[in-house]
Amino acid sequence: MKIKAANRQTRLLLEIVLILRALLPIILFTQPVVAIIISLLLDAVDGQLFFNLGFKWRTYNLIDKVFDYLWYLSLFAFLILSNPEVSNIALGLLLLRTIGQLIGVLFAQEKAYLFFPNAFEWFAFLVILSNIQTEFAVIISLLVGVSVELWFHVLKPNLGSKLFFRREIKWKLG
Repeated sequence: MKIKAANRQTRLLLEIVLILRALLPIILFTQPVVAIIISLLLDAVDGQLFFNLGFKWRTYNLIDKVFDYLWYLSLFAFLILSNPEVSNIALGLLLLRTIGQLIGVLFAQEKAYLFFPNAFEWFAFLVILSNIQTEFAVIISLLVGVSVELWFHVLKPNLGSKLFFRREIKWKLG
């Protein structure tokens, strides 16, 4: 009984996380800083919730990437409206990430993210949260993007899951 109750709570929490991820575009256009913080937090916990509920990696990965892409498109729209001068760079970085996500999802190749990093999201964050020069924002976002991809998709330390959930994620890929 205790396990079923825990699973119900975890499932409810996952549903709340997914609903909030779906609502983030609305929050972004009204409270961009809040939306960015919430996005980072929700994206950090959803994988653990899927894992704890026994979902397969392919299911989690597909759902996560769909929500990620909704977020990216919202960020792109926000950038075009608020900083149209960065739209070409943002589009280039978004296309780079799109290729990586397609390879990652269609071919289950996590290492593809290292070569097609999520520099777009970091670039958007820098543009939205600071008035850094565009060239520096691109360089910083590429460095941060590659570092994050290396950490989460190649080295896979799962430090966050050990610290916060006391249960390490060990997906069986394929």
